[in-house]
Amino acid sequence: MTEFTYQWNPDWEDNPTMPQLKVTKSSLNTFEFCHKQYEFNYIEGRKSAPNAAMARGSAVHNSYEDFYKDFDLKKAEGMDINNLYEYCMGLFPIDDHGEVYQTMAAFESERYMSSKVSKSMDDYLPVGNEIKCNAKLFIPKDVGMSGRGKKFMLKRDYTIHVQGIIDRVFKEGDGYIPVELKTGQWKDRKQAYMRKEMAFYKVLMDADPDCTLDPITHWAWYYPDSNYFEVEPVRNAQINGITRRIGKLIHAYESGIFPASYFDKKCQFCSYIGICDSAQQAELWEW
Repeated sequence: MTEFTYQWNPDWEDNPTMPQLKVTKSSLNTFEFCHKQYEFNYIEGRKSAPNAAMARGSAVHNSYEDFYKDFDLKKAEGMDINNLYEYCMGLFPIDDHGEVYQTMAAFESERYMSSKVSKSMDDYLPVGNEIKCNAKLFIPKDVGMSGRGKKFMLKRDYTIHVQGIIDRVFKEGDGYIPVELKTGQWKDRKQAYMRKEMAFYKVLMDADPDCTLDPITHWAWYYPDSNYFEVEPVRNAQINGITRRIGKLIHAYESGIFPASYFDKKCQFCSYIGICDSAQQAELWEW
């Protein structure tokens, strides 16, 4: 199997013994958030400082994964809504995140009852629970010559490696719905961001030869802290933009330039603010 890496050199494309560029949803999001942060984190391998929000997110994600592994359809079959809620709560751990588990237990109780009424119990449990996908993706050299934004041309065609873990995939009718769990508060401005994330997952799942969950007709996201769930049909405009977004990343590798753009509200929480030239210059200017 061909290896893949973030410490990638475009000149390796003609050498089959060298690794391909690795791209994940998180790495692509980081690049688009700040090119310099991407360089620090992925190319140089500097680790950002852990924080309470990251620890909480990991705990809630792991707990929800275990919830679906442990949920027993037969045991829940004869329960009323109150007993079902207590059963769902019992599947979550006893830790510091009880409030969000209460919201998730209520959400799952209502979803179960709706499935029971509509006689679609076979679709209550996910067909995929934290599934890992890997695929090769072809990026043509003229990928930057179409679509919105500044035009760019790559030096050549590339084949890169895309990878990701999809939180959940549900079956509905003849199609499949990947669902992303998010901790934190929902805001309407996050909708465009979520569509980009889900488009990445659809491209990844479609390209993975081992993924048989096809066709993907919708995508969805769940923010339990805001008790917010949204599902919508897939959007081709977002899907078609994935290769262009990856092309921009490759273009930066070709130039070897990953510039920072300082913005105080964005940068003040960055783990790398102390070593970022852009941030230091901005602070000196303000001083």
